[in-house]
Amino acid sequence: MLSKKSNSEKTKNTVATSVDVARLACVSQTTVSRVFSGKNIVKQSTVDIVLEAASELGYRPNAIARSLSNRRTNIVAVVSVNSTQPFYSSIVNGISNKLTHAGKQVMFFPTDFEVGGIFQQVLQYKVDAMLIVSAAVSSEITEECSRISLPVVILTRIVKSPHVFSICSDNQRAARGVADHLVKRGYRRFAYIGSARRLSDVSFDRQKGFTERLSELGFDGVRIAYGNYTYDSGRTAARDLLNSESATSERRAIFASNDLMAMGAMDAARYEYGLSVPGDLAVVGFDAIEEGSWSSYSLTTVEQPIDMMLDTARAYLAIKLDGLDEGILDERELDAGLKLFQCGIIERATT
Repeated sequence: MLSKKSNSEKTKNTVATSVDVARLACVSQTTVSRVFSGKNIVKQSTVDIVLEAASELGYRPNAIARSLSNRRTNIVAVVSVNSTQPFYSSIVNGISNKLTHAGKQVMFFPTDFEVGGIFQQVLQYKVDAMLIVSAAVSSEITEECSRISLPVVILTRIVKSPHVFSICSDNQRAARGVADHLVKRGYRRFAYIGSARRLSDVSFDRQKGFTERLSELGFDGVRIAYGNYTYDSGRTAARDLLNSESATSERRAIFASNDLMAMGAMDAARYEYGLSVPGDLAVVGFDAIEEGSWSSYSLTTVEQPIDMMLDTARAYLAIKLDGLDEGILDERELDAGLKLFQCGIIERATT
């Protein structure tokens, strides 16, 4: 034990400070600060002595005081739209876990669509970085972030700006893969359910990849309907498509921009129109949410490599905030401000 009676009595009725820990451990206050910073720059034997002294005194580092001294709060703001939907909530939970394990504090900011409405609120908390999940962000905001040296990561969409780093799936290539998948399985009439939201570039890229690949394969006239990424909107969109369709003996297929809309379309086809899935109609979704794997749906879907995308976001912030390069990102990607990931199709019972 390090304890001495005088030290114990001195700190018995007061809150222990780093000075008290340093005195008891016979080290400098700077060494105590380095130990609790988590940086591997202190010998393990010294770390053990400092931690033992801190435990004996009941010392806990003051995060607020530390942030004032080094001008860092260790807080990463996570701004997300659609946080109640399964896909986005899994991303928010996943990145929060990874950042927490990396020693960061996470502060969550929900937004309807754009970052602009809450940007000043985010800045009030003096965050060290901002991670945006799918929300739109203006050039004015990215320029302001650059001016104040605030690292910004965009997840699941591409923002063309030299001031942010985007991490996204190759949506056009993934949708082209869906077209190939359906044609190979004998489907000949096609429809797409996308999003009518303003600036919905993700849905547009999926629509573009799907329709262009089908045209290359000799299938034009893909019918389009729009929803808002919810189950109910997918069901409504499917009604619009099926009501306007002429009778045909050709096998039909619907590709939806996310799983929830695909599941709504599937239920409309089965329970309102008496169609067999996949016999009369194939349905493909996007995102591989857990609900789509349930036996009542067994939905064929496109899976994004979310865990790898989240690791990339964490690694980028480690470079920017801590100067730690894990080798996940190369110089070309860092210079381009973009890392694209390839997706895969999970084939189930709906195709």
